[in-house]
Amino acid sequence: MKQQLNAVFVLTLATVLLLSAFAVWRIKDFDNRRIRLLASSQQIQNGLDNNFANTRAIGVMRSHLRMYMNSGESEKMLLVHRDVEQLKKTLGPAYQDELVNFHKMLEVLDVRMRSLRHNSLTTFKAESDIMAISSSLMHGAGPEYFFVIQQLNSQTCLKHHHFYGQLTMSGQIGNIESALQEESELFVEIDRMLMDLAQKFPPELQKIVHELRDAYYELDESVTTIASIRIHTLRTQSKMMEILDTLESSIAADSLQQNEASHTLMADSLSLARKDISLMYSSLILTGIFFVLIALLLNHGMVTPLVRFVELLQNVTHLLTGLRTREVSGDENFKQLARMANTQHNEIGDVARSLENLVRRLRDLALFRHAIENDQTSSEIFQRLGRIFSDKIGIESFIIYERQIDKPGMKGVCVYPESIIETVSNIKEKSKCRAWRTGAMVSSLEIPDICDCNHVPPEMEVICLPMQIGTHVMGVVQLLIPIENGNSMNTSLQTNLDEAKYYIAETLPVLQSRQLATKLKCMATEDSLTGLFNRRYLELSLDRLSVATQRRNSQIGILMCDVDYFKSVNDDYGHDAGDEVLLQLARILTRHTREMDLVIRFGGEEFLILLVDCKENKAMAMGERLRQAVEAHEFRIPRCTLYKTISIGVANFTGKENQEIRDVIKEADVALYQAKQDGRNRIVQSA
Repeated sequence: MKQQLNAVFVLTLATVLLLSAFAVWRIKDFDNRRIRLLASSQQIQNGLDNNFANTRAIGVMRSHLRMYMNSGESEKMLLVHRDVEQLKKTLGPAYQDELVNFHKMLEVLDVRMRSLRHNSLTTFKAESDIMAISSSLMHGAGPEYFFVIQQLNSQTCLKHHHFYGQLTMSGQIGNIESALQEESELFVEIDRMLMDLAQKFPPELQKIVHELRDAYYELDESVTTIASIRIHTLRTQSKMMEILDTLESSIAADSLQQNEASHTLMADSLSLARKDISLMYSSLILTGIFFVLIALLLNHGMVTPLVRFVELLQNVTHLLTGLRTREVSGDENFKQLARMANTQHNEIGDVARSLENLVRRLRDLALFRHAIENDQTSSEIFQRLGRIFSDKIGIESFIIYERQIDKPGMKGVCVYPESIIETVSNIKEKSKCRAWRTGAMVSSLEIPDICDCNHVPPEMEVICLPMQIGTHVMGVVQLLIPIENGNSMNTSLQTNLDEAKYYIAETLPVLQSRQLATKLKCMATEDSLTGLFNRRYLELSLDRLSVATQRRNSQIGILMCDVDYFKSVNDDYGHDAGDEVLLQLARILTRHTREMDLVIRFGGEEFLILLVDCKENKAMAMGERLRQAVEAHEFRIPRCTLYKTISIGVANFTGKENQEIRDVIKEADVALYQAKQDGRNRIVQSA
């Protein structure tokens, strides 16, 4: 019995030692595989992060390219060049040829855009020559041909501007070719009309008509060149977009391969783990009843952590699949991850909680981005961002300043809480705001009195976050922190600050697109020299003004003004002096009219004034007041002072008896012509 017991003891001891050695070996082998698995997973994750960054960089470059095509600004071209150089550094050799081709096309596109701007200037010069020759022809032809020539020029200019807008703004080659065909037919018709008109004139006027034909030929040639360049630029842009699509497809394919490699790695790790578990359970069963305690200890020390690790790998695998869909929060795998984050109180639980928070943050940011993309104005975007700060992040006090497009300085557009709105003042100068001037975060918690923010309440500390894209600051978010809460950056404040930065980063691209759209709209309806409304704005507003006047049973006083002997200013003092005279005249007209009245630069030295809700005979009085104001004004130009006068034609639009406002404007123009004929510096009312 003793020998048997000794044998059992020896056998038991040998089995224990063997199992112990086996267990130690398996634990070390498993730990080595775990390290290799983590290293491979990190490598795959780094590859996916690089692909995501490259895809985002391509999207930014695509956006910069489109902005350059819309604006033609050299700064946007520099941004695209910078994006290409960055991609050359981050992308592998397989993509370098595509980037080189893209860079060559970009240089070709730059040359063509410069040529487009040059030909646009040639077009404007041809239009100016047409107007000057037409004016000379009208003075020599006599009153019976005045309206014929004027109508020909006005209709031609309107149609040409319509065609020019189609050529420069359309993104379809078919539309450009169609517009080019219509414009060619227009110029053929104009040439025919001029030839017919020349036959009715004496030889000295026929020479002027031929000069007018030559000017129209030059205009036709410039427009044809612009159309050709525009077609080539659209084709080049299409090819460049195809290259970007190819790059994105290649990067996406590489990401899918890495994702498949990740799944394969996960599957291999699961397979190895299952084999380890099977082998361990088989060994435990063969040892019998004598090793139950040892089996329990091994199960507690090795098997249970292994199973938990395998479950974590399974949840992460399913979560990666669920992240591809929009409804992440409702995915069963995400719910399992959330339960694991709540139940595990170790490193595994910490990792699960971090991953859960990351997915929720990405989901919230995507929903916020989708919401602001559907907002119509920048004011709505700022208000929505303010609600995120107050309701979601929990920032107790803040001010959001927006940089004005048409005015200097920044304006407070969102204030929370409303009780501090009386202390808010607009920032009028760049030097008054350090965050705006430097483009960097400014915190008085780190450096007291770092910025001269005299609009900040004295009982508050301040953190200013610039809303910046590239070198352009679009606004400043100012967080106000009560002094009694401490003068250092605590964990809660740092967390709120990080969350605010995420939402600001999502806001910037959408906000920039809104401001660019507003700026383009203003450029299309304002005269670049005087800042007054132009004829395009007039055409867009006439029908609305006519209907409103008829509804209110009122009338509109129409004043057509023209500077007397303006050509002599350009001839004697140069066009810069002429521009300065027009600019000062625009200020006089604006200063002596009401805010509700419309002052429009009708063309050249001609100005049109629409007096809304003007009582009977008030238009003549207003015209006389303007005439006297201009006559008494000293026009200060370089090296001298001028005195100029204006002639005014007056007409009244009542909207009765099927009266058309455009016809009344023509009547005012006829009255202006009569004032010119009667000796200038006078007012004539239409019959």
